[in-house]
Amino acid sequence: MKKSFAIIALILAFSMLFAACSESTVEVSTIHSDFVCVFVINQVNEDQKLNVSYNSDEAIEKVEITVKHGEQVVSNNVFEGDALKENNVTVDAYYGKHTVNIRATSENGGVAEVFKEVSLSASEYVIAPISGSMPQLYFTLNMNEITNDHQIPAFVWLARPDSWNWDNLPENVYAMPNAPIEEVLTHNNYDKMVAATDAYIEELYSINSGSKFNLYINDYNSYLYMKLLVGNGIPESNYYVTLLSDGGASYKAFNEAFNIEEEGFDADAKYADMAAKLQTLYTEVREAKDYNGDGSKFSIDGTSFRQYSYVAAKEMNNVEWWILRPRAGVLCSPDEEFINMVLNDDKKEGVIEERNFANPLKAMTDEQKASLKSLYNFNNEMFEAADEANKKAMMILGSWAYAENEPDFNDYVNLVKAYYGEEEFVYYYKGHPNTPTSNHPDKQDQLDDLDLIDVESSINAELILFFYPDIYMCGYNSSTFMSVESPEMACAMFNMTYAQALENTGTEGYRDLIGIYLSKITAESEYAKHCDLKEGNFYLVEFKNEKSNAAYGIYNAEENTFKYYTAEGAETTK
Repeated sequence: MKKSFAIIALILAFSMLFAACSESTVEVSTIHSDFVCVFVINQVNEDQKLNVSYNSDEAIEKVEITVKHGEQVVSNNVFEGDALKENNVTVDAYYGKHTVNIRATSENGGVAEVFKEVSLSASEYVIAPISGSMPQLYFTLNMNEITNDHQIPAFVWLARPDSWNWDNLPENVYAMPNAPIEEVLTHNNYDKMVAATDAYIEELYSINSGSKFNLYINDYNSYLYMKLLVGNGIPESNYYVTLLSDGGASYKAFNEAFNIEEEGFDADAKYADMAAKLQTLYTEVREAKDYNGDGSKFSIDGTSFRQYSYVAAKEMNNVEWWILRPRAGVLCSPDEEFINMVLNDDKKEGVIEERNFANPLKAMTDEQKASLKSLYNFNNEMFEAADEANKKAMMILGSWAYAENEPDFNDYVNLVKAYYGEEEFVYYYKGHPNTPTSNHPDKQDQLDDLDLIDVESSINAELILFFYPDIYMCGYNSSTFMSVESPEMACAMFNMTYAQALENTGTEGYRDLIGIYLSKITAESEYAKHCDLKEGNFYLVEFKNEKSNAAYGIYNAEENTFKYYTAEGAETTK
């Protein structure tokens, strides 16, 4: 058979580019082939799909199409028989630059094959590289609003991916596509996923400079918007940033900037200085085309930039800050005029947007609740042991799964079990989302030894309490205590005296909910007189929100017993 040439017609069908492309939308290429075949490739609307049609002087028996993004195979399809009767087929892709390999086989055994570069684009994206459990919950609960009822495609990765069931993603929500799914699902794979997000935004913008990017990030890592958007040269008119509160860390960062206890502190002057530095940083990052937070190269280092959430939201029309409880005593400043402006004028004007978890949760239909539960790795039998025993569930709030982060853990667990009893409660453990228990065999062994049932650490405690509102709680300091249904359910705080709670501005919203405060007694303590510290560990029990005849109690960890005392130090009964 004499060789002829295949004619490849490539149509890049981006609706937003038709006017600009006009005649250039058709490109003709030639490739050696056994027969003449014309291929036309279209992006389907703004979807992540390609339609391939063909016209040939011979009947086509089989069409093979492989779509690759770099070395990553995006889709690999073989079409035969009835699938070819319309002379066009549709294959999956995703937004970005792809190489498409089309291989058509005729009924005579001839082959026409072509490789072509194709780009897919959308007019608007949601990009959500999210660390922290609270920002993740913000994003999840407001996903309908964020995606305009799932009309805007959203690309997500989570620093704590274990909490989501990635097989149950909502409509038009996807894992970050330009990294292998194994990388996306790797816990705390932060640096690699930041690099992947950076490359993906750069790629999408290079395809279509008219696209809009909606970035949702943890305010603790707010430097990312400088790196991902400003560093990639995207104009301010083309992006919008939503900084999602990380809870106590957000308050701490704000207060480090504006709650300076020094005579004559002028918060307005501090703000003006920060605003000027922010504008300088924008210029520096645009010129550098990147931002790594290096304070020797930029006006603001990455860690200090955490203090700029409020400043950025107020200075920039395309940045907003979602925060859980913007209240006096949570956001603080000795400059009363300044803090009143923040909590009144700025809050009303949306500079600070108060976002409470309760509102979207309470507004959910039963169907939406079921979808939310299927997205998170909830186990319907999470508290089954308590239900079967007809007992209450006590959830112990842990910290990071290391001994230094959970001091005297065994003693505190034994204390609460002895105090609240095992006849009335079944005891569970909920660790910090950053260190899932499944990744820490030593922690698993410790829980087994203490007869504690492990709850999936990566799931937000607030969400657990929404679906299981009758859970009692005790444990190390956590803003989760604010989510209890009633004060009696916030049972005990580990490793903290009430005096320490008063000094800790982060406990403002829940310190008076706690029933008892538990702390280890040292030789310097005024309560050491009741203890023989050479014989073991002793713990102070302070009654704050629980009725007792005693002023305080002492727990002997070696004997697993309590003694109670009056304010004058005389032994008494509870």
